[in-house]
Amino acid sequence: MVLLRRFRNRTLQEETCRARGMRLPYEWSAYYSTSRAGCAFFSTRIGALEEDKARSSREYEDRIGEIEGEMDESSAQLALARLDVSQRTAAL
Repeated sequence: MVLLRRFRNRTLQEETCRARGMRLPYEWSAYYSTSRAGCAFFSTRIGALEEDKARSSREYEDRIGEIEGEMDESSAQLALARLDVSQRTAAL
């Protein structure tokens, strides 16, 4: 009931605006029209989402590089420790 009333009110308001030659409120024109303002609204939002996606993938790749570097350091330290143990064992 409430949704129907809201829809009816919005429809009446849209008809009133059109009858008076006025523009619709910003949120309606951005979501429901194909005007330049609506297209600009969506293209700006899509551009922001693409930038977020690119930034996330760069951060992900950087983090993978850091982890691989840490693994290389750990492998090198482990190899040195094994060499040290084998040298000590041979000296005994």
